[in-house]
Amino acid sequence: MKVKQYQKASFLLMVMLFCISLVSAQTTITGTISNQDNEPIIGANIIIKGTAAGTASDLDGKFSLTSKQALPWDLVFSYTGYKSKTVSVTKANQLISVVLEQGTSLDEIIISASRKAEKIQDAPASVSVVTAKEIKNQTVANPISLLENTVGVSIDKQGAGRTNITMRGGTDLLATSVFVMMDYRSLIGSGLNSFDANATTLLPIDVDRVEVIRGPGSALYGPGVTSGVVHFLTKDPFKYPGGTIELSAGNLNTLKTNFRYADHNENKTFGYKLTAFTSKSDEWGLDPNNATDAVTLATFQNDIIDPIDGRLVGQTGGNLNEKGKSYGGSASLYFRPGNSGLNIVTTTGFNYTEGLYWSSQGEGYQAATDFYTQGRVSYKGLFAQAYYNSNKGSNDDAKKGFLYRTGNLSIVDRDQFEGQLQYNFDLESIKTNVTFGADYRAARFETKGRTFGRFEDNDNYDLYGTYLQTKTNLSDKLDLVVAARYDQFSGIDESSFAPRLALVYKANDDHTFRASYNTAFAPNSALDLFIDQPIGNAGAFDLWLHGNSVEQTFNNPQTTFLNGLPTTAGIGIGVGDAYNAFTPAVIQSISAIPDFQAVLPFLLPILQSEGFANAIATNGGFSDGVTIDVNGNFMTPKGTPKSTLREENTFEIGYVGKITNKLKASLDVYRVNKKNFTGIRQISPLVVLPTVGADVNAVLIPTLTAAFTAAYSGYLQSLGLDAGTANAIASQTAAAVVPGVAAVYDGVASAFFNNADGTPGVRGLVQSDQAPTTGLPHLMYGYRNFGEVTYYGADLALNYDLNENVKLFGNYSWVSQNSFTGEDIGEPGSTDRFDLNFSQHRVRLGASYEPLTGLQAGFSLKYNNEFESTLGVYNGTVAARTLVDMNLGYQLDNGLFFNLSIDNLLGEKYRTFPAMPEIGTQFLATARYTFGGKK
Repeated sequence: MKVKQYQKASFLLMVMLFCISLVSAQTTITGTISNQDNEPIIGANIIIKGTAAGTASDLDGKFSLTSKQALPWDLVFSYTGYKSKTVSVTKANQLISVVLEQGTSLDEIIISASRKAEKIQDAPASVSVVTAKEIKNQTVANPISLLENTVGVSIDKQGAGRTNITMRGGTDLLATSVFVMMDYRSLIGSGLNSFDANATTLLPIDVDRVEVIRGPGSALYGPGVTSGVVHFLTKDPFKYPGGTIELSAGNLNTLKTNFRYADHNENKTFGYKLTAFTSKSDEWGLDPNNATDAVTLATFQNDIIDPIDGRLVGQTGGNLNEKGKSYGGSASLYFRPGNSGLNIVTTTGFNYTEGLYWSSQGEGYQAATDFYTQGRVSYKGLFAQAYYNSNKGSNDDAKKGFLYRTGNLSIVDRDQFEGQLQYNFDLESIKTNVTFGADYRAARFETKGRTFGRFEDNDNYDLYGTYLQTKTNLSDKLDLVVAARYDQFSGIDESSFAPRLALVYKANDDHTFRASYNTAFAPNSALDLFIDQPIGNAGAFDLWLHGNSVEQTFNNPQTTFLNGLPTTAGIGIGVGDAYNAFTPAVIQSISAIPDFQAVLPFLLPILQSEGFANAIATNGGFSDGVTIDVNGNFMTPKGTPKSTLREENTFEIGYVGKITNKLKASLDVYRVNKKNFTGIRQISPLVVLPTVGADVNAVLIPTLTAAFTAAYSGYLQSLGLDAGTANAIASQTAAAVVPGVAAVYDGVASAFFNNADGTPGVRGLVQSDQAPTTGLPHLMYGYRNFGEVTYYGADLALNYDLNENVKLFGNYSWVSQNSFTGEDIGEPGSTDRFDLNFSQHRVRLGASYEPLTGLQAGFSLKYNNEFESTLGVYNGTVAARTLVDMNLGYQLDNGLFFNLSIDNLLGEKYRTFPAMPEIGTQFLATARYTFGGKK
């Protein structure tokens, strides 16, 4: 009911704001805008300085701007890659004809920081743009590598082609806190938070520019956008008609082909674009002769088993399958009828990919087909889009997806639907621009019981959100940005309110300062919520991960033994059960000892007697166990709470500007406070029984002494001895025999419950109440919810244009703390920890030589210092590394381009995270031909 009331209120607010925006204007100004080649500039921004009123140029570079603002006006003209220009307008019939010249990065027009067009200098966030020219001169194995030289961005290479992207949040393997888009469409698997550029139709030859927004973006883009936004904007057929064919080959048997062709009609009202690609490459593997790799390989299962019916569906060969491949394509249609301002784009595409992946659960292999279709419409201030995405595993059972460490199939088929509606308008009377909108996201999963197990029928993942942002010109130099977003989640039945506040001070055209506050929320992914499957096999037991959509508890702790003993209530073992467990072995041992032969007729009946065993059980009580983790550290059974929203609060101050005409700089300093974050941890402990031998003997010695004395005394009396004499002899004999029997018991108990070196051995475990009731005993894992951490960070970027063709850059990113102890995360005295899983100091230096034709060259050096990793099975120290990359190319004026790019030129072998394969030098040679359009 509350949600419905909120939706009604939101709708009424939108209607009111829309009505306010329909205020009659007093003056209309028209004109044209073009570049130095006399070509019309489509989509250039025209804004009345000091107000929020503006418009954009049409297909012919024409524009019309209506406002009730009294003349004179100062019109500011701007467009991506061009210098801004200001023109004074003094009369309504004034003829405006503007020519823009090539400009600097501060003049770039972006759309991702505020979900509307604005200059970088005006953005309320830290922004970088990778331009078409920079992209043109790079050849990369993975499109995300285009961001390698962008400040604040960390690209973690997981293999020959697979990478992950991190900004200010913690690094993960399969998931990311960065929101990656392509032409307004999310490339993040809804509910999974996973991103793999190789599993998309994203092609570098089709990328016009990449916008990078550092810092949280939940207020506009929704939950989970806690560290930044990366938006790939592709080339439209009106600006980039013609075709491109690209062939690449390299080591690791790499072979790639990319194709793009686009065209439009004469009136530029209809256009289309086609792309296609194929790619194959080996991966970096594991070497059985390498000690570190051998430990990992020892955990691999050879057989791939369907856990539902036990079928053998394939075999791993005991090592990684190092072959990967992908292919796919897309088709897009563009409609821009007349000069109405209406733009309609529809696109569809598919991608087939197979290869290795890494997650906190270990190494995996999967083949899947990804299909999408998207439609978007923009008309003046209105934007709407809807898209559908389907990701389905292979029909080949052996390629559906499996984990090497369990040998079990692991399937996550997904259907995703998203829709967005946004409206943008100006309230000129208060110099305010208003943007509001709504989002709907729905994800449906089918794991066929293999991955989500008992959650299979209760794993819907839906989100409803609405947002509002205002940008007010407080003065010619000062802007105030206020935004807020409300979201409702179905996966955990919670809601969030994420505010954003920013002040942007433009000291002049060359220097801008910012101060901002953001609150961002993130739910756990569907994998975290619903996973219910083994993630490892230890022989006598498996490692079982249980999602946190429900609480994991230990209300009735029991010890499940791994050596055939019955499950015992409590942590430990009943002395009677322990006695029964190893008495047969004791009888066998003492029967072979010569010193016991004379008394065996009296001793064995006692030890084999049910009454004697009952006496031990009655008088023995309980032998307490000690609970430890897999590393031998003491731990107690402690459940995990039901999932709740993670919260991140960020304060930031920033600067962007030109120090000189050639030197540009940006500096961002921020503070991040994280709450309610989670991590995979061992939940149920292992059990050792360090005192079981002593506890058995403590009751065995007096009980056996009494029983043996009575039995032997009776025997002696049957031979004619008087009771007193018989009892005395029997007592002396018992005193000599029983300690020896106890010593045998102690030795057998030690062998039964201890390791070979005599230390207490793991003989049991405590399962949580949510453990499966079938199969092997389960060492339960879950998602521990931690308290709160705070750290500071900074991103510094310097760019120096030596001349038109030679550019130098230097980036430095720092965090005050990247590793947090148990004390830091609200677990005082615990050996647990939380890590951001990236370096505290990250440096990137480089230079490029990029004339329009002729020789092209680039060089960069990257340094990451040592850090600690706690990424599931990939725990340990990651060594510092210094990597050198370079590229060398040649651009002919007939559209031919040749390039050689080398990653890790010096061949320094490194592991991205502990136990992952070593990565060495990778090179890629490329030939590209562009025809029928811009070269």
